Amino acid sequence: MEAKGGWLHRVTAAWQHGRVSNFDYLLYLNLAAGRSFNDLAQWPVFPWVLRNYVTETLDLSDPANYRDLTKPVGALNPVRLEEFRKRFREMPSDAFEEG
Repeated sequence: MEAKGGWLHRVTAAWQHGRVSNFDYLLYLNLAAGRSFNDLAQWPVFPWVLRNYVTETLDLSDPANYRDLTKPVGALNPVRLEEFRKRFREMPSDAFEEG
């Protein structure tokens, strides 16, 4: 995924040293991956990292406000996880064979 001229390597190094924000770094990664604001089918992708959407203020230093990134969005809590597993079990075994 290296862009011409090695700019992605330089941007990554700048991000690692705190000279580029997380948001800007994700924009660069999306650009390097060919995503674009000009095409809704290729709109840039950003991870869903927060889990607290109910409090009026958000303490970004509190780990409880962040979702568990080891799990897919469909498995964020036990109820969603069971619904996710149930749908998976009910899918035909050849559901992904034809692309």
